[in-house]
Amino acid sequence: MICGTASAQKIIQLGVHAGANVNILSTSLQDFYTNGYTGFRGGVFARFNFSRFNIQPELNFSMTGGEGVFANNPNRSYSTKTNTLEIPILLGLKLVKGKLVSLRTQFGGFWAWNITNSIVVHDEVFTQNDSLIVSSQGANFNGGVVLGLGLDIWRFNLEARYQWGLANLFGNNIIYQDPRAGMRYSGFSITLGFSFYNKELK
Repeated sequence: MICGTASAQKIIQLGVHAGANVNILSTSLQDFYTNGYTGFRGGVFARFNFSRFNIQPELNFSMTGGEGVFANNPNRSYSTKTNTLEIPILLGLKLVKGKLVSLRTQFGGFWAWNITNSIVVHDEVFTQNDSLIVSSQGANFNGGVVLGLGLDIWRFNLEARYQWGLANLFGNNIIYQDPRAGMRYSGFSITLGFSFYNKELK
């Protein structure tokens, strides 16, 4: 009954959201093995609704990273951490449209400025070799593709996404010994948001 009830069309929504990233550092190197990383993400969003379609720009702070080892030196691990200011722009389509509940798809892209971009090296055998390397050759910017789903219940928003980063963030750093490494972030995120301003079409 909720999904079938017609409601006034909200044309502008403003809100805040927060949640977590779970991502990995993917690479073209065959002998690099990586583990997942969990970090915070949150920010503000605006949503412009046009019947079943919507446009959603955002401004987010996002923490991404990754951990891994090379097969030829398993005692020496690498941990990366990147804090970004991220601007996604998403297009949405409502699959279910109700008075209090709606379900929508999301597709779009994001641009990100890497505020910090660092690599920590840890050697279990020779701990004196541990170091913090700020990658002077790492990318200052990132961007990529976003695909996700959103569930709206009254003014609350639950969103799940997968992001593919396209920038080569650490591939040219000398510790990887290979400029073709193609180190890129990709991963899953989930956020819970609240729309504190809704402007309805009269």
